[in-house]
Amino acid sequence: MSIHPKYDTMKLMKKELNVGYIRFFYHYVFNKNKEFKIALRDGLNINIKYVYLPSLAKLLANGWKIISVEDGLLTLEGSNDTVITCRTRIGFDLGHLIEIYVDKCYGYNFAGKNIIDVGISNGDSSIYFAKNGAKKVVGLEPDKRSFDLAIKNIKSSKVDNTVIPLNKALTINDVNVELIVYEDTPNGNSIDVKNMVKLKGEKHKEVVEGITLKKILDLFNGESIDLLKMDCEGCEYSILNNSNREIFEKIKSIEMEFHNGIQNLPEVLKENGFTIQISNSNRLMGYIRAKKRNIV
Repeated sequence: MSIHPKYDTMKLMKKELNVGYIRFFYHYVFNKNKEFKIALRDGLNINIKYVYLPSLAKLLANGWKIISVEDGLLTLEGSNDTVITCRTRIGFDLGHLIEIYVDKCYGYNFAGKNIIDVGISNGDSSIYFAKNGAKKVVGLEPDKRSFDLAIKNIKSSKVDNTVIPLNKALTINDVNVELIVYEDTPNGNSIDVKNMVKLKGEKHKEVVEGITLKKILDLFNGESIDLLKMDCEGCEYSILNNSNREIFEKIKSIEMEFHNGIQNLPEVLKENGFTIQISNSNRLMGYIRAKKRNIV
């Protein structure tokens, strides 16, 4: 392990993005939150926030290729005909590709599995599940901007026969709810004022349609859910606390991020037959991997 991770990152960026150390260093010190202009070797020009450069360089180093550039958008191609357009001015799209496709935070084999994907953002995770063998993926994304991008990516990656995207929020009742929308950080949008991540920047509210976990389960025609992935910026508390044993019995495993402390989530999951692992936990945020005790 290197004792100079920032230097290693800069070396990787220099190699993959064809930019000298002095320019990187100057931008890092004086213009870190501004856009960085890059002329790549293949003739493409990119305007991208500096904070996204390490993720982009790592993706390129892991075999991803840039296939097109638009205003504020970057389309990359990975293995197995995966084509994903990411935002280069807002959000955390490139970082999520690292977590999901490079670090494989959700694993890598989903052959024949039924998956509920809560919080699909630009569709990256649902596409990943489908490309790695999932039988059916139902994905939720309440933010219209992210959802429209997800539709584009799902079609571009040719997994629209496997992934069913819904422009809805996961709720405890089938009612319309208010979504708090961050202008520059769509990955932090939430319907839960109390438990959401408090971020800086402009935000507004939009009315979105809600759907219950029971109704989503009905879309699988009585089959069990192999994985419930939850990254819904606070909705995890109300959903798990208001789900009955009948619902939990249909779910074999849960991968989730919590956003306002772990609260009573371990107790709820253990009471409903799950063993749990907690990782990367601090006072507010962390990850829970839960699996039914009788599932190997």
